[in-house]
Amino acid sequence: MSSVASSMLSGKRWAVLGDVLNSHKAASRIVQRLRANQKEVYLVNPRTPTAEDASPRVYPSLAGLMESQPIDVLDLVINSVEGKKQLEALPEATKLQVFIQPGAESPEIKELCAKRGWPVHEGCVLVELPSSL
Repeated sequence: MSSVASSMLSGKRWAVLGDVLNSHKAASRIVQRLRANQKEVYLVNPRTPTAEDASPRVYPSLAGLMESQPIDVLDLVINSVEGKKQLEALPEATKLQVFIQPGAESPEIKELCAKRGWPVHEGCVLVELPSSL
């Protein structure tokens, strides 16, 4: 495993961007795996309308989450067009590590991350993070 991947997997505060409430989707399984590994996990899905008092809280945008909650690692589990849009909406000075799941990658996302100095790792949390401690 690369040092970038190891650094990301040791991060404590994660945001998962994707279909996080659908138990049939990878994003939901990733949320569960991260929580099983004692990670603090924030849910982001631009397609899920949520009320402020909804439980669990799902943020409609990554920028909205990061205004109130700093995170160590963003896990992209969403199509690359929406993923790039969410990343572009962040302030340029944002500090972030980006873990890109299979199917969420694009040359444009990697280029944007490189331009902003964000470390990137392409892989699968479900494979790389143990299922139990």
